[in-house]
Amino acid sequence: MRRISRRVWIIAAAVVAITGGAWAVGRNGADGEAPVLRRDVVKKVVAPGVVESVSGEVSLGFDAAGRVAELFVDEGSRVEPGQLLGRLDDRIARAMVTRAEAALAAAEADRLLAFRGARADEIRAAEAELGAARAQAQDRAVSRERAERLSTVNAVANADVDGARHAAEAARAAAAAAEARLALIRQGSRSEERQRAVAAVAAAQADVEQARTLLSHTELRAPFAGTIVRRLVEAGEQVTTVPPTVAITLADLQHLRLRTEIDETDVGRIRLGQAGYACADAFGDRRFPGRIARVGQTLGRKNIVSDDPRARFDTRVLEVLFELSDPSGLPLGLRLDVHVETEARRNVLTVPLAAVERGRRNAQVTVKSPSGDSPRNIRLGIDDGVVAEVLSGVSEGERVSVR
Repeated sequence: MRRISRRVWIIAAAVVAITGGAWAVGRNGADGEAPVLRRDVVKKVVAPGVVESVSGEVSLGFDAAGRVAELFVDEGSRVEPGQLLGRLDDRIARAMVTRAEAALAAAEADRLLAFRGARADEIRAAEAELGAARAQAQDRAVSRERAERLSTVNAVANADVDGARHAAEAARAAAAAAEARLALIRQGSRSEERQRAVAAVAAAQADVEQARTLLSHTELRAPFAGTIVRRLVEAGEQVTTVPPTVAITLADLQHLRLRTEIDETDVGRIRLGQAGYACADAFGDRRFPGRIARVGQTLGRKNIVSDDPRARFDTRVLEVLFELSDPSGLPLGLRLDVHVETEARRNVLTVPLAAVERGRRNAQVTVKSPSGDSPRNIRLGIDDGVVAEVLSGVSEGERVSVR
């Protein structure tokens, strides 16, 4: 976008003043003369831009619906990553965490019991029961043998013999059961019971994680370091998730850039990494240096509204991101003019563009001398809209007529 801002004219006027007004005032004070001087010629693209955060303005909201209990930040507060910004009423969520943690503790105790087996005193008790059962079985066996001997001489009734036999069998079975019970106690839990205990612990851990996640949904934390731009809710308000309620807007004001729109006629002169500066009337003569950090790939409609009455709105533009070296003091949304240096010539001969007459094949200037004015063909280089580089045709110090 070839546009000479008011600031460019001011700079040109300052140069005229420094050189003694030579471009506008002749040797004897008459208008219409300018000297051929050495100076820098810088060709620029000037385009409008708007200040934005590199990370953008992020709208933050709670992951759960509920009543806002507390907000810990105000607009303008500087926050760090992970810092707690606000909290919903979390009494139910905390109770769920407590319940899940208790269930996990019980499951872990069951798993410990399954893997450790019986205690030593339980084993000793089982061994004592086995000893008693064996002693009783032996006593019943002796009683049966005595009853059987007496039955041979008809000293006891047959019913008593049968009773002794049944009692001996029952005592022997009780001893076998006590022996089996002791073996089980010594062996511990079965593998299936251990697997079930492990699975119960895993399920309880998942319940705790779920409860803690639901509790974290009642907290609002900063995703990155930045500044609170807007606070949109207050303590006591209800927030929802459908539609989501925006509670806080966060932006990183330490890293700013300009979203710039380059006119379609200038896109061929823009390259990634080109240096330049931005300026705004609100900051006077201060310049904000920077460079082109990203160049768009698609032309689109103009979105930045300019106050310049000469600005066109029917042209297509290319979005370019201009990264600022020192953005201190710039508020979000401020419009600035971005000046990108596309070509430069240092310490070269120059003449004012107002002194150049362009023909079909060449360019001319009128050289003034004591013997009279004479037209002279010159070869031009680049120009900055005010002066042009002269490659050949005139010498430093000569004076030319200015229209």
